Amino acid sequence: SWHSFSEQRLLIDPLTPGISIAFTLLTSSILYHLRTTRERRHIRFAFRHYLAPEVVRELAADPDRLQLGGKKRELTIMFADIRGFTGLAERLEDAPDKLTRIINIFLTHMTRVLQARRGTVDKYIGDNIMGFWNAPAEVAHHAYEACHAALEMHAALPAVNAELRDDPLLAGRGGELAIGIGLNTGTTLVGNIGSSQRFNYSVLGDTVNIAARLEGQTRLYGVATIVGEDTREAARAAAVERGEGDFAFLELDLIALKGREQPLRVFALLGDGDMAAGAEFQTHERLHTDMLAAYRGRDWETAARLARTAGDNLPALRDFYAMLGERIAHYKAHPPPEGWYGQFVATRK
Repeated sequence: SWHSFSEQRLLIDPLTPGISIAFTLLTSSILYHLRTTRERRHIRFAFRHYLAPEVVRELAADPDRLQLGGKKRELTIMFADIRGFTGLAERLEDAPDKLTRIINIFLTHMTRVLQARRGTVDKYIGDNIMGFWNAPAEVAHHAYEACHAALEMHAALPAVNAELRDDPLLAGRGGELAIGIGLNTGTTLVGNIGSSQRFNYSVLGDTVNIAARLEGQTRLYGVATIVGEDTREAARAAAVERGEGDFAFLELDLIALKGREQPLRVFALLGDGDMAAGAEFQTHERLHTDMLAAYRGRDWETAARLARTAGDNLPALRDFYAMLGERIAHYKAHPPPEGWYGQFVATRK
């Protein structure tokens, strides 16, 4: 404009191009902000029913952390199932609204615990909750968080049962709920899995199958929570790193789950670091270790005697020791083959 005026005496308005550039920049900034806000709102809406609120906020702040498609990642998987639900469903066959109410109350409490421990709800399978840790957002010490979630879910059951008793719709027909939980840690395929018409953010792999099998074995072993060896080791390492006491784990068995040949070392999760540090638990742990050594060493008399003593000392595992006592009596009458080192082959899921 200055050059045209000074050389050619042409007056060209310099404000219009400047205003146009400023208007373009302002408009593009507003559009970018609206698009980013819409993306974050979409993420919050998509995951608000699956993730803890703080995890949703993390994903909304950094959407690139949510990558579509499957990828391999180390996760901790949980399956939690109501005990005796089939019988409860039969008793309430004539009142489906009451059965639905029971499930809604149960799932609400359990989901609250799971999400408070930064877990992701994969799906509800009837009375079963499937969840996992460390996806889509990273969760430090995910096995540690999952073990605490399992303990807190059991601790929440009295409140669940109290709400069921007081619910006017149920009129005392809710019963007393108990749950079994299976936990397993390992490399898993996680991502959007399904068909071109419908897909879910879910997990696949051997780690998931083992977690489901471990939950099923809680009935056989008579314990509330069974964890795989990898979960135990990861949770213990995290507790040490955090300067806390170890969890109260007790080894249960070497079990070849149905459909698998290689036996797995499985453990009962009984309590947190406070319980593990207690003299009573440590004394029982030594007794339990001696009992397993006698059992795997084919010293049936000693193993049976220690199992009876252990069952009297720890009522929470009385059913387990009774089951093991029956197995010991069977092996005493029908010794296992050569090469047996304590493994048990499961015939049921």
